[in-house]
Formats: sequence, structure tokens, C-alpha cells
Amino acid sequence: MLRTLSRNFILNSYCIPTIIGESGYAEIIAALEPAQNGEPAGSRIGRFGDVAISSHFQPIFSLSHRRIVGHEALMRGHGPGQTPISPLDLLGRANRDYPTLLHLDRLARATHLHNFAAQPEADGWLFINMSPEVFLNGPNLKADELVSSLLRDTGLAPQRLVIEVLEEAVQDNSRFQAAVDFFRSLGFLIALDDFGAGHSNFDRVWSIRPEIVKLDRSIIVQAAADPKIRRTLPQIVSLLHEAGAMVLMEGVETADEAYIALESDVDFVQGYYFGRPAPRVSTDASAGQGPARPTSASTTPNRRSARDGHPASSASTPTDCHETE
Repeated sequence: MLRTLSRNFILNSYCIPTIIGESGYAEIIAALEPAQNGEPAGSRIGRFGDVAISSHFQPIFSLSHRRIVGHEALMRGHGPGQTPISPLDLLGRANRDYPTLLHLDRLARATHLHNFAAQPEADGWLFINMSPEVFLNGPNLKADELVSSLLRDTGLAPQRLVIEVLEEAVQDNSRFQAAVDFFRSLGFLIALDDFGAGHSNFDRVWSIRPEIVKLDRSIIVQAAADPKIRRTLPQIVSLLHEAGAMVLMEGVETADEAYIALESDVDFVQGYYFGRPAPRVSTDASAGQGPARPTSASTTPNRRSARDGHPASSASTPTDCHETE
């Protein structure tokens, strides 16, 4: 059972629960509330202490097919009085103890699944971020029970879920491989996120064989500024393709960056140029209404199907109050 200890409420602050144990399906469902008026029927808000967790979805485009193939779910938080709370701040404070981080990670994913499934126009993949620590512990937890229950509730097929894990944050290759195998056994796809930020490991790509590799925005920024890097980028993409991965370019914000992505032969693109995050999913008719989108077709085919998933479960207690920043 989730328990909280009250503390003095501080103006311009928010309180989060301190969780004890592993939050399971019952605790996660109990923390979901119907969304406010105006949201699609079936939408949910995740209640995490004083924080209301909601979803934004950013479209992901296929350059070869010139259409949306999925969305990335992004967490949004609001405290008392609808004060916006930075997701990084919220995750940083939850990260002070593992059960609390696990609960927040699972609650955010459950919220995204419900909010995505509630929109009839939502099609294709749903990319969901997972804390590296939660991901690595997946095989040791009852993740399959939580995941199967959430998929049953929402009607989503596991093959439509892509789990994103920060490539640089995971250092233990043996645990990483075990977690990848576990989540693939549940039917999900795996994506290495922010590849190219810091010391990226091509050997890991060859051994883990992620279905998708997401290139960090810093790569396309450097390519736009340096012709040598721009000429090298297609070679990097080619190596990732040789490893069996599809490649997604993140953070495409300008027409020039869109053309660089096209020249590099990446499979997918994501960024403000093609669509901003919003509570409602984008459609091919509604997205990318900024500058004219590139019209040349990439020759990149679909390389392979994918799978990946996530863990579950926690019981709770004391409440932690923090000032907003």
C-alpha cells in the first residue's frame, strides 16, 4: 500500500511521495485520474504527490515514405496552481531513491499508453523513454505482469512500443544485454537514444543490435557548421545500417538540417521542423506546417521489425516537498 507522511506545505513548492517497495499494477492504476475536459475520452493524468503528469507527443517522420510513422511520448508536469515543473527537475528529485524513481517511471509510461490509445488517429509506433536504471533492473522485477496488464487495458500491441534508453548512460554491457533480451521477449522494440553524445560505442550497437539508433542533435548541428562532418555523416549512418539498425535523426529544426538528414540517408527524422510536441498526436495533414518540407525521397528501405518493453511495481510512503525552480 502507498503511504505518505505529511510535511509543512511551502508556497511555490511541490511535494512528491517517497515510495517504499515496488509499485505494481494496482498502485499505478490507482494513481491515474481522468484527464480534464477537452481531452479525448479515456485520457489520463498521473498523480504523483502534488504533481499532475500528462503527455505530449512529438511526431516521427519516415523520409522514404514521407509520412508520420510514430510519436515520441514526452512527460509534462504541473504542480499546485498549474505551475509548470521541469521533467528533468522532477526526475532528478525522484532519482534520490530507486523505488520512487521506479514508480514515477512506470506511472509516466502508463499515462502515455492511455493517452496515446485514447486518440483514434494515433497510428504507428509509440516511443517511450525509460530510465537506464529501471531498464537494467527489468529482468529482476515483475515487469511482464505490469506491461501485459497495461497493454490489455489500452489495446496496444507490444510491437508498436519502442523503448528508448540513453546509450551513454548504460556502462554494464552484460546487464544491458540481459535487459534487451528481456524486453524483446515481451515483444517490444529497442532504441538507443542520443547516440553520438559523448563517447558512443559502435561495438555496443553490433552486440546489442537495437532496432533503431537515435542520433543526438549535436551531430546535425556540427554537420550544419562543418562541411567535413557533413560529408562524414552518411558514412556513420551506413555503418549503423550495416549493423541492422534503422537510424533516426533527432532535433531537426531548420530546412538546412532537414536536407542534411536527407543526404545522410537516415530513415526517420524528428524535430521542430517536422512537428512540435503537443497533447494531441499529429497527422500527416496537421504536422510539418512550418517551412516547406524536403520533397526528395530517401532510398532507405525498412530494414527490420523490432521489439522492446518495460518493467513494473512499487509500494510507498513519506512525502518530499521541494521548491519549484
